[in-house]
Amino acid sequence: MAGNLSMICAAWSSMAARYSADRAFWQSTLWIRRTGWVAAELELRWNRALARVGEIESRIAAHDGSTL
Repeated sequence: MAGNLSMICAAWSSMAARYSADRAFWQSTLWIRRTGWVAAELELRWNRALARVGEIESRIAAHDGSTL
């Protein structure tokens, strides 16, 4: 049961991180068209969000591998 709850929490974390990355991408896409100076900050946020997605997905994969 605890392992199941852990996977549910990890899945929610992954979805939240993916949403954050997608949101940062769309913000950067919109702002690149309007201003150049804001684009660098938004791209940095997008890259950080993508890194977070990768970290969470790696933890999920490691957990899946350890339960087999």
